[in-house]
Amino acid sequence: MMKVTNSRAKRRKIQKELDVLNYEWPRDHEFSSSFRDVQEIVPPMSSNQNSHIESNPEIQIISHDSNSLCILNSEKNSVDSNTDPIITNSMYKSVLEIGPLPIDSNIPQNAINKLLSILKYKAHLNYLPKDCRTLLHSGSKKVLNLREVDPNGIYFHFGLREGILRYSSIIFSQNNIIKIAIGIDGLPLTKSSSAQFWPILAYILPHRNHVFPVGIFYGFSKPKDSNDFLKDLVSEILELTHTGININNETKVVVIEVICCDAPAKSFVLGVKGHAGFHSCTRCTHEGEYFKHRICFPYTENGNEQRKHEDYISMKNEEHHVTGISCLALIPNIDIVSLFSMDYMHLVCLGVMRKLLNIWLNKGSTDIRLPSWKIKKITTSLLQLKKCVTNDFARKPRGIEEVARWKATEFRQFLLYSGPVILKNILSKDCYQHFLTLSISIRIMLSLDHSNYLHYANQLLHYFVKYFQELYGSHLISHNVHGLLHLADDYLKHGPLDNCSAFPFENYMKNLKGMLRKHEKPLQQVVKRYEEQIKCENLKLNGFKNNMLCTNEPNCFCLTYDGYVVKITDIIGGTIVGRKMWTIVCFESDNSVDVVPDFWYNDGSCSWPKKNLNVKKFINRRISPNEIEFDNYSARALSKNIASFSEARTKILRAQETSELSSNDDDKNTRKTRRKICWSPSDDESSSLKKSKLPTPPNLIQIDDDLNLEDIEVYDLDMNKSISIQTQEIFSQNSSSNHSELNANYYDSTIKINKSAQSTPQILHTSQVLHETPQNTDSYLSTIDISDIKNELKDFKQIVNRNQVT
Repeated sequence: MMKVTNSRAKRRKIQKELDVLNYEWPRDHEFSSSFRDVQEIVPPMSSNQNSHIESNPEIQIISHDSNSLCILNSEKNSVDSNTDPIITNSMYKSVLEIGPLPIDSNIPQNAINKLLSILKYKAHLNYLPKDCRTLLHSGSKKVLNLREVDPNGIYFHFGLREGILRYSSIIFSQNNIIKIAIGIDGLPLTKSSSAQFWPILAYILPHRNHVFPVGIFYGFSKPKDSNDFLKDLVSEILELTHTGININNETKVVVIEVICCDAPAKSFVLGVKGHAGFHSCTRCTHEGEYFKHRICFPYTENGNEQRKHEDYISMKNEEHHVTGISCLALIPNIDIVSLFSMDYMHLVCLGVMRKLLNIWLNKGSTDIRLPSWKIKKITTSLLQLKKCVTNDFARKPRGIEEVARWKATEFRQFLLYSGPVILKNILSKDCYQHFLTLSISIRIMLSLDHSNYLHYANQLLHYFVKYFQELYGSHLISHNVHGLLHLADDYLKHGPLDNCSAFPFENYMKNLKGMLRKHEKPLQQVVKRYEEQIKCENLKLNGFKNNMLCTNEPNCFCLTYDGYVVKITDIIGGTIVGRKMWTIVCFESDNSVDVVPDFWYNDGSCSWPKKNLNVKKFINRRISPNEIEFDNYSARALSKNIASFSEARTKILRAQETSELSSNDDDKNTRKTRRKICWSPSDDESSSLKKSKLPTPPNLIQIDDDLNLEDIEVYDLDMNKSISIQTQEIFSQNSSSNHSELNANYYDSTIKINKSAQSTPQILHTSQVLHETPQNTDSYLSTIDISDIKNELKDFKQIVNRNQVT
């Protein structure tokens, strides 16, 4: 038999034998033989043999495991060619654990090779390979299947089927349809050259955290022909939609649900006009206007004709097209118009919100631009919020001067959270009210639980676009501002806008750039790194995002399933010690005020011990209410989420006198304020005297089918006192009186309904409740002027039985 003298060939031979054993033996029995089995391989040595080994300095006995014994030659650092080393199960597992290290920690291969050399020759771990490619099972083979794409670019297709099979474990067996979201965008690689990637990414809905590449184009400019770029993708989609995909012996249907692109990428893929064109809108036929050296899209009251799939196929509007029809239109059972989402990341965050900030800072008219002291005030407020922002947000706030370098998540945070608070006393009344309409509408469209407010959100967006031109000028209504009118269509088809946004694909872009080690052959590097990830990955798919619990502010607060806010003060072992909250309640039966544990009060009802002797003990020990020892009484909460019992007791004295608790009372300024002498009206007073340019935004009208008709409270707008309405008496008196029927639904901030602590203030339309059951959400919504509300309530006074609430 020919001896194997090459150490690398020897390791390859050992690896083949290990693969055979791994195939024949189960993983639980792999290299786990007992000491009795090892003795058959390595017979016990006699005392003479031991003395011979000890006398020979070139021989060392290295015991890596209690179940094995390996004799190595320390001078040659290799095993004798006639015998193979004994590799135990622990050794094999250690090799497997080192394998994913370069991938998980993004360590270059030359650094891993140096580490292996130290462990192999210095620490005498001879069972380790010499090269990192052995650990990664990558080898040195050349990347094949590269396709040339004009102009002077190359394309590699990873495959949509392979990506679906990689994440097949997250596909539920009961779902016969696999919905795919696709993202296409450009990725510049360096600032010193025009080298760029054009990746085609995808993920299985709704698992947007598991994005995988389908194909990548590399060149020094974008592909010349989009159909040539998408050829492999479309052919594979046609095959999958026709034959399906087999997963766990079940045939699944593959459906392309949505494609997310920004405006330039969308125009490139579809072959239509870009965002600077007169006919650039992909949803309607609105024609832009050239005004003040730019293309703008002024708001029209009557709306515009919506584009259809058939119109795109037949190229009905020739001015909308630049090239031919996209090959994506060949996919069966799709609507090419609605297939491409509006993508609120580029449209709202990087588009409209950035434009508003630039207008307020430096690009608006003189009556709109903010002075420097207000800009500094915004920056100060943002930096003060930094210590209060939890780790739920991707980034901490930065100063407004760095708005040019803000990311999309920062614009999103400013639009939804920090902006409405910071800008309240900074912007003018009209600008602030106009900004709130955008903030509230986007918040509704990002929520899964507020789908019944969709029509109201659409009204707010129309209001925002309509009066954008009156505040800032019609020449600033760009392609993105006009696109706000079509966001409601995406919500109707896909649900919350996060389901059809480019955020998951943009997050994956950094992974592609992280795979590059040098400037040479970047596409080949990405292909090899991706293959190594697939071979070494240990896929762990969690159904929810793990939030780390800690005691450091502001991340120490959490919300329980019962809706209570708890502050974590300490974590002892596996036990989380939280600060228990208290609530001050006022019992309506005797108008008494007391402190109770927060879980005693729920939805207008408070538990109380039956025996007075047990009250103090039960409160201090925070006994859970039960039917035997407790009764439920009608009560209202005066103050919630109080951190300590002593703090609640100090507040209860004021509650007994006033029956109200206000957070402003806790921060009283004891210092006597000096009267300010004003020789002329201040800027704030003069601005408040100016007549508002904008009308009142649309009011929210909503009817809840589960509303309790016997428990409605309406606040008197004139007396500012609440009055209780007995609905049965109202209906009876209304039927016999000469008053006109109440045909208007309205909402106002002074109207409330005792339904639950988390419910939205609502009021019923009496005629609809008695005679109709609404079938469509759109029929729930209407608006009325505030003056009409006051007139309605004046008529109510003659027929309503008032019951003063103390």
